[in-house]
Formats: sequence, structure tokens, C-alpha cells
Amino acid sequence: MEINFEGAFINDGPASDYIVAGLPLKEGYTLHFQMPDIMTMKAKKVTLTTKGTEEVNGVSYHKVEVVNNDNPQDIITFWINPSTKQADKMTQVIPAYQNAVLTMTKK
Repeated sequence: MEINFEGAFINDGPASDYIVAGLPLKEGYTLHFQMPDIMTMKAKKVTLTTKGTEEVNGVSYHKVEVVNNDNPQDIITFWINPSTKQADKMTQVIPAYQNAVLTMTKK
């Protein structure tokens, strides 16, 4: 099936953390774009915001949230390592599964 996008879009899936890590992640940085919503097969409008830095196990990460503009419970949080330019941790709330939280942590 085809999903129509208007303007900028970023894919939601493998390596999306590399795309996010390539942005100027200073505290307060905001970007509006669209992502595919596989459940509805439509584009969803989202807002990416850098929430600041957070220290985990002695490493200072950029904490970045991507929130669905129509459903604020649909949220992805990345902890981007500024040295490696990738997410060492990511959580995603999945509204279609009663807001289950999927957590991925690199070891």
C-alpha cells in the first residue's frame, strides 16, 4: 500500500536513531515532520524535541522525544550517545497495544 506524505518525513524503524542523531540536538531543538503509521497506513504528524541531557552509567546522553501531534500517548524517546551518534536506549509507547512500552537497550 502507498502512504502519501506532505513535506518532510522520516521513516520509523531500523536506523532511525542515526537520522535523529544527525540533527542539531541542542536543548529545546524542535522539528516537525511526518512518519508512517503502519496501523492506519497513513502519515502521522509528529514533533521531535530535544529535552536536554541525561546521564546514564557515567555517559551524558541527548534525550530526544518524538510525539504524535494527534495522540500525545504515541511517543518515542531516544537516548542519543553524542560520541557514537546512535541511540543506546530507546522506548516507544504503543497505543494499539493498550499503551505497552517497548524498551530497547544496547549492550
